[in-house]
Amino acid sequence: MSTSSLSRLPIHTLKQILYEARVRLPADLLEKGELVARVSAWLEEERIAMEERDIMEREEREQEERERREREEQAERERAEAERPAMETELAESEDAHMHGSTENIEIHGESQQHPPPPSSSPSPSLPRTTPAERSGLCVICQDQEANIAIVDCG
Repeated sequence: MSTSSLSRLPIHTLKQILYEARVRLPADLLEKGELVARVSAWLEEERIAMEERDIMEREEREQEERERREREEQAERERAEAERPAMETELAESEDAHMHGSTENIEIHGESQQHPPPPSSSPSPSLPRTTPAERSGLCVICQDQEANIAIVDCG
């Protein structure tokens, strides 16, 4: 309220406002102008206090929001960490299965190589010999270019 609107209030209303606000009044305070000044000062103090409370509440809400986001991010990181070993185990099992199957193929291939065919007097014209530069880079067992198996040249 402005000072002019306060001055329009009756004295008993001004005293009632100060009494309810628990503002102590001196016994000799009788002029309306002094009452208006006291009510105006009290209103200003209350306005400032209310603004400070609003600022504090806003900061508390912002802090709570930051903490909530941090908890969510932490939970997401923990979920990702919990999923990582499962994914790594799955990947390792997949690689083990791939390697196990490849090892069996190599052993079978290796067994056939242990008993080489009888040497012929001339090399077979239908199977040209390849040099390392001519290789395709594919795994000889699974034909995967990114396989972790060495290319074997039995020629």
